Amino acid sequence: MSLSDGLSAEAMAKSMERGILTGERAVLARQLERHLGDLSREIRTRLGNANQEQLEIWADRILDTETLEQVIQDH
Repeated sequence: MSLSDGLSAEAMAKSMERGILTGERAVLARQLERHLGDLSREIRTRLGNANQEQLEIWADRILDTETLEQVIQDH
């Protein structure tokens, strides 16, 4: 494998990771809206900035909470 092939593979992997995160954010936003109502710009920004670990935590919490604040709390 040449250096350019390695860089291309790395770029492709990063692009795929970004795509997966985008999809996870979209699904979580949809679930939050269906379960808890409209999302504010602030919440959409937090979703857009969240890493995969945070998105997974929030996705788990949505099943057990009744308010948006409970889902997105920091601890």
